[in-house]
Amino acid sequence: MSLSNNMVINIVDPVQYNLISFKDNKRTVAYTDCFEISLLRFIHAVFIKADNQSFKIDLDRMKYFMDDNNFCKQIIKFFTNNPDIYPDQDYYENDGYPIRTKWCIFLNKRPFFRYKLDDKFEVCASLNNLFAFFKVFFPKIYLDQSSFQDKLLILAESLSTSECKIEIDLVSRCQSKKRQFYFSDIMVISFNNIKLYNWIIYQYFENVNGQVKSRITGHSDLHYCKSYSYELNEDVDSDTDIDSDIDTDTYIKNGKADEAADESADESADEAADEAADEAADEAADEAADEAADESADEAADESADESADESADESADESADESADESADESVSKAVSKADKEDKEDKEEYTVKVV
Repeated sequence: MSLSNNMVINIVDPVQYNLISFKDNKRTVAYTDCFEISLLRFIHAVFIKADNQSFKIDLDRMKYFMDDNNFCKQIIKFFTNNPDIYPDQDYYENDGYPIRTKWCIFLNKRPFFRYKLDDKFEVCASLNNLFAFFKVFFPKIYLDQSSFQDKLLILAESLSTSECKIEIDLVSRCQSKKRQFYFSDIMVISFNNIKLYNWIIYQYFENVNGQVKSRITGHSDLHYCKSYSYELNEDVDSDTDIDSDIDTDTYIKNGKADEAADESADESADEAADEAADEAADEAADEAADEAADESADEAADESADESADESADESADESADESADESADESVSKAVSKADKEDKEDKEEYTVKVV
């Protein structure tokens, strides 16, 4: 797709959230991957190879923003094993679906993210989690600025290339209701001065006497640009402290010391994904076996019923024949007896006559 100045770059279609599930210590974990899939497609969009021939992750460009900490090694390993960027429809089935599941498993149980489930599953949709991701996995992108817009400015400048200039503008708004605060952040993402994506992140928090309290829920959605009304319902600082900055530096420093544990967790994630795939295959095989067994049982039952019917028919026929034969024999005997009686009577009459 040509964006400007006769430059051609590969454009990645957004993918909408979907239900994913996997096994974790024999427990089934399931949730919708709204933030995770938005983040994955953003990574695809900014790190896709620029050769216009292959839809793959540019691992060399990724490594440019990394050092030798263990988190960098882990994400390079992930995209080395999963380098392909598929069309959007493939992420609901086919080759893309297992990748989005593995991606969720990869992002889970990280000490620098905030989660929705048990403090270890389903990354919360928030700008602070987005910045934490880049600060930990891409430490040479320096995101130490105070405001969200300044951080996005640095992020966009860092990810831009000579062929593709990236810009990210932020529009934030807030609504207060009787019992809730609603915060939304809309990132308008441009490639070569063409507004291409809107990445919307919104969150609901409890409103207790006008104070922002615990988080209720949130959502993330990356899609092609549409027309939006960017009016603010209330005056609000885009950096309202609803989700305080995450201390990523501590985890980066401890990353090397925890390398063995993290690698083990990474392997466990792969095993969990493999186990989920194996269980799905086993279930399909069991269903096929059950259907085959049912068909065999039905056929055997039909054959048995046919045999029973045949035997019953034969027995009935034999009984009918026997009864008919017996009746016929009885009639013959009866006739013979009757005839003999008649003849005997006639003889007696003759004899009597003669005697008289």
